[in-house]
Amino acid sequence: MTKRLQTYDSPDITVTFDPNICRHTGVCLRTLPPVFDIRRRKWIDTLAAPAQDIAAAVRKCPSGALQYRWHSAEPDRSALPAIRPAGVADAAALADFGERTFRAAFEADNRREDVDAYVGATYTAVQFAADLADPARCTLIAEADGAPAAYAQLRAGAAPAEVTGAAPIELLRFYVDPAWQGRGLAQSLMDATIGAARERGAGTLWLGVWERNPRGIAFYVKSGFRDVGSKPFLLGTDWQTDRVMVRAL
Repeated sequence: MTKRLQTYDSPDITVTFDPNICRHTGVCLRTLPPVFDIRRRKWIDTLAAPAQDIAAAVRKCPSGALQYRWHSAEPDRSALPAIRPAGVADAAALADFGERTFRAAFEADNRREDVDAYVGATYTAVQFAADLADPARCTLIAEADGAPAAYAQLRAGAAPAEVTGAAPIELLRFYVDPAWQGRGLAQSLMDATIGAARERGAGTLWLGVWERNPRGIAFYVKSGFRDVGSKPFLLGTDWQTDRVMVRAL
């Protein structure tokens, strides 16, 4: 008896599985376990990893039982800024970029004096140089025409109690220049950040995102994160609430 074609959707990609031609080699299960898990009734979770990672895993299927299609044109990564590890020499440029993107994201919804206090303590060349020299941190920078277009920073250390996955690492910062938002750079940087976390031996990626940042939350959900709780965050003198989000690596 012929079995029906299975279809699994996400906002960016649709994956199909034809059980009639599957060879059961387990390549997909080993390549991307958060997405492909036969212990689940819905064994393909297209929200558990970035769409580019899913597409790459599907292309490894030896039988062709797995296929995918993009809901729009497949992102052209060659047109995006190059991403590389940042070093101490990038401190001044990243401090300026960090302050500018933080203000663009949050200044309109917070008291100016609280934002000034936070960026004055966080986004200085001296502080960034110390952060970039810290072996517990890994910073990635995307450059366009020699200037930062985005950056992400991982930090090893203790995780909140809500983060129960193995070998957690924190995604401390993730910012994209407004001029590059909506052009695929954020997803490209997230993919690179996930790769860097895996290279450092992490099994779980977690982050804190302001509860009043719906665009950020939506992006993280799209990238495979789920909400597991909350934690406090001090902006100047204002205690705020961040949502804690996690994803397996």
